[in-house]
Amino acid sequence: MPHGPSPSDTPASGLTRRQLLLVGGAAVIAAAGAGGRAPRLLAATSAEVPDPVGSVVTRWAADPWSQGAYSILPPGATPADRVALGRPIGNRIFMAGEATSTAFPAQVHGALLSGRRAAAQVLASLPGRRGRVAVVGAGAAGLGAARALADAGVDVVVLEARDRIGGRVDTSRALGVPTDLGAAWVEGTSGNPLTALARGAGVPLVPFDWDAQRVWSASGSEYSDTSVEAASRRYARVLASGQDLADDDWSLARALSAGSRATRTSLGAPLDAWTLDSEIPQEFGADSPALSVLAPDEGDEYGGPQALPTQGMAALLAPLADGLDIQLGTVVQSVRWNANGVAIECSRTALVVDRMVCTLPLGVLRSGAVHFSPALPAATRRAIGRLRMGVLDKVILRFPSVFWPRDATAIGIAGGAPGTVRSFISLLGVTGQPVLVGLRGGSAARAMERMDDTRVVADAVATLRAVFA
Repeated sequence: MPHGPSPSDTPASGLTRRQLLLVGGAAVIAAAGAGGRAPRLLAATSAEVPDPVGSVVTRWAADPWSQGAYSILPPGATPADRVALGRPIGNRIFMAGEATSTAFPAQVHGALLSGRRAAAQVLASLPGRRGRVAVVGAGAAGLGAARALADAGVDVVVLEARDRIGGRVDTSRALGVPTDLGAAWVEGTSGNPLTALARGAGVPLVPFDWDAQRVWSASGSEYSDTSVEAASRRYARVLASGQDLADDDWSLARALSAGSRATRTSLGAPLDAWTLDSEIPQEFGADSPALSVLAPDEGDEYGGPQALPTQGMAALLAPLADGLDIQLGTVVQSVRWNANGVAIECSRTALVVDRMVCTLPLGVLRSGAVHFSPALPAATRRAIGRLRMGVLDKVILRFPSVFWPRDATAIGIAGGAPGTVRSFISLLGVTGQPVLVGLRGGSAARAMERMDDTRVVADAVATLRAVFA
């Protein structure tokens, strides 16, 4: 962010993703160092997997209003690019969005806090808080900015291309229960602004117990907790060693390769490959060659458990929109700005305002779909060019009955054909209904987007049947 994190951006824990990984690994028992020793397998639960009664498949890379799920650091990029992207432009355009956050990139609360930060910058630039402000985008960043400005008495209009608010927060009820197609998690409940929004909206947060995750082989044998923890510890050791050896411009893949050689640790076994898939494509939305070695250390975390809102993430953001002038279905096409103001041409209207808050997703900025005149500053354009968008897609399945262990909050499947869904989140404890959410990230997600829904669902169900048959 332009001037570093504000007090509201400071996490309770102060831990980076990598530190959390290493802290978690420190509790692993001595068997974690077993290296290539064959894991002990437990018998799988035997059950019949019925046909799903409903399904939803997401395609965030193909979405024209986001062109990806969230921002990532590719090789050669650094958090300084996020700072450059977030700097105000000519005291007229103020940038916000998760891609501008150094404390919480790729997070809903990072977007929300960036919007509040941009609003504070706008207020500081408006004499007597007089003037009209346009906020482009009604996602978490845009709603956060507009709410803060409106509450301060500023005349605000929100321009949103979609026919709904929320942006990459999209809660569907197509399966009869709230399911999040995009962002879903409250990442640490202690001090998180989303926790306050949930409390204000009367939406319970259900803590998610990752310790209750269970992992099977593709042929249906369950791995012991000890084996799963050992694989996690091996990954953490290789990652730490590789990062110690790496230069800042290395890819994560290069660092892992160097760390594997340095520690003489292979990550080629099916359970290790599943761990890599969980920790990299499913975490960042990109494969290790497409990620900077700096990516695992980027950002901070709030304390407390991760949690899922019982009514979906959209229910947390909805109250922010109360009373706001939000123009849906309004596509911004060009922005002309100078010392006198900002002229915005849209698909349905044109307006002139004193200030603009731009919360366009990085993917849209990179596409050039919105023309800026004069062009954005060179530093801003460099940051847009250096950062990238990751992709995390979901196949959400509702079944007529529960066939997986009821105490399993998540299901992992190690091995089998590459590119299929290998991790499922159970929403049984959140919705009370037999719903599984399959996750695919990075190149596997992009490949899945080229398949029709019928094929995606069939592949996911076939993977589950190979385990629970």
